[in-house]
Amino acid sequence: MLQPIQKQAEPQRQWTELPFEEQLYGWMEALFFAADHPLSVDEIVEILATTHDDRLPEKIDAVIQELISQYNHPHRGMHLVEVAGGWQFRTNPNHSNLLRKLFAQRPPRLSQAAIECVAIVAYRQPVTRAEVSAIRGVDCGSMMRSLNERRLIQVVGRHESPGRPYLYGTSPEFLEYFGLSNIKELPKLTQLTQPPTPKS
Repeated sequence: MLQPIQKQAEPQRQWTELPFEEQLYGWMEALFFAADHPLSVDEIVEILATTHDDRLPEKIDAVIQELISQYNHPHRGMHLVEVAGGWQFRTNPNHSNLLRKLFAQRPPRLSQAAIECVAIVAYRQPVTRAEVSAIRGVDCGSMMRSLNERRLIQVVGRHESPGRPYLYGTSPEFLEYFGLSNIKELPKLTQLTQPPTPKS
């Protein structure tokens, strides 16, 4: 009696045998998963610079859209989101209650004073420490140093006034902390208190 021919399983291809687009998908998925900060297209191009492909930025954009279509669904645990000028895997907000149970300790939150200081910098940048202090009505030197150490603000230049004090602005870490793609996504303010005009 004839025995049915057993169909042999097709051997899996080695990683190096995969088409470039499939390799790129895997590379980017790994990069987004492992990175501790949002990755821009330019940064990914630099990391993959050995490929020497003029269309690499275009292919990276295509993979980003493919990853979004694969991950950004209500039932998925992670979403690929645009933040601070780059892309990053972040947990699905629908699972926030579950994650709170996982982490016994929450990362330190900003105090109300810190939020006020960083908000003034965000909306009035570039701004000096003295201007921030004048708006809040109290000295903000130590708070500004703390925000600078946490990399939420950064020195962006010097003022032309006597002594040439530092000018401060927000940093990429600020955008990442507050989940913003760019500074234009800040909520609109109808009015922000102006610092008093120095007396002559």
